[in-house]
Amino acid sequence: MKIYFYFLVVYLLFTGIAVSADIPSHRHDKHLTREMKQQHHNMSVINKQWNIVKKALQKGDLKSAGSAMEKIHSASANIEKFKVHRNADKHEEFLQEYRSFIENIKTLKDSIRKKDDKAINNSMDAVQENCNHCHVLFR
Repeated sequence: MKIYFYFLVVYLLFTGIAVSADIPSHRHDKHLTREMKQQHHNMSVINKQWNIVKKALQKGDLKSAGSAMEKIHSASANIEKFKVHRNADKHEEFLQEYRSFIENIKTLKDSIRKKDDKAINNSMDAVQENCNHCHVLFR
């Protein structure tokens, strides 16, 4: 009986892994193009640096936060050229999201430079809202 139980557990474990690996949102049906790899890289840089910004600001480390924001701004330079995964027909809306994101990044960078806590908090919220909204629509 114990052996049957172990086989059942192993079977269910492997079945679950196989099913989760085949979820369409977690794989690409086509080979990734160089442009798509670059998009993924840029978004990874932005995400990593955003986490650094949040941690640095929690510690009051404005220098590190400002440095990470510069990297975000630099990595964001080509977002407007991205070919989005979803809602590709809404490219103009994507561009509006991008422009809003860039403005909010600039505002946050200025707020950090000026050491304006209230403006930093407002700008952090705005940038996070940009990310969340854009990912819901286009990721």
